[in-house]
Amino acid sequence: MKREKVRQLLIYAAYAFVLVVVVWGLSLVGSPSFNRKLSADRNRIDDLERLRNDIELYFDQQRELPSVLTDLEKLRTYYSYRGNLEDPMTKKAYEYKARDLFSYELCAEFELSSGQAKLEHWRCGRYGRCGRDEAPWKHGVGRHCFSFEIPISNR
Repeated sequence: MKREKVRQLLIYAAYAFVLVVVVWGLSLVGSPSFNRKLSADRNRIDDLERLRNDIELYFDQQRELPSVLTDLEKLRTYYSYRGNLEDPMTKKAYEYKARDLFSYELCAEFELSSGQAKLEHWRCGRYGRCGRDEAPWKHGVGRHCFSFEIPISNR
């Protein structure tokens, strides 16, 4: 009888250990839902960064900002254009608006704030100099617009 109690106690301890390990593991890697949102927001930032670079390249080639994002397809004559003009999750087009001759906005909808996502982004400049470029990508949950200007050296 005593042996049976010890056996049951060991079984309960094993279940408790497995439960603790599973909860601890989920706390380390995050829930599947959180990771899906994180991945989607990272893809959005990557898309917007690519669009930002393409807009600067378009400006270099055409000496003006594109009137709409589909104008970026003109870049095909210069290199293999692979930009993503729509959010891969929602299938909504990213928003773009030229504000004046040298400034514009790019907008997207986010599922997490940049603080929750702890997004880090590396931007490589025209001459291969790369560095952490977190500031332009700070955002809250929901729709957010980012403002950019064509660098003075490119005008």
